[in-house]
Amino acid sequence: RYGDSYGSSALDWIALNKPGDAPSPSWDEETLTCSNLVIGASLQFFTAKYGASVDLQTQIIGAKLSLRTGDWRYTSSSKQAYTVTVSFVEVPSGAAAEFVPPMPGLFAPLPDDVFYPFTVTPQSVSTGSVLASSRRAR
Repeated sequence: RYGDSYGSSALDWIALNKPGDAPSPSWDEETLTCSNLVIGASLQFFTAKYGASVDLQTQIIGAKLSLRTGDWRYTSSSKQAYTVTVSFVEVPSGAAAEFVPPMPGLFAPLPDDVFYPFTVTPQSVSTGSVLASSRRAR
């Protein structure tokens, strides 16, 4: 997943999406041609940006293997080539929503009886007045 993954940590790795069974090749003795032979492979790595918006990191989020098949004709002087291509596909940033947590309040919420024996009513909060009720000692 990351650029510095450890081979011993399975959580650092992702599964490779691979094709089913490769087709069975067939040999034609008359034309000296092998048909349906795997002649190449293509690896695609899908990446996405993650982390804090000021320090985004690239992470591999998926991988796909595709096999290419074709025909090879045998000649005494020819060489057969097997090609492998690798590509990196960036998943658009709109595919994942950016989350910015709300700013915390300046003070933690207080319980309703914090000013006991005084009380704060919902109406007093909206009008800015506080209803004070207390007994004076005589």
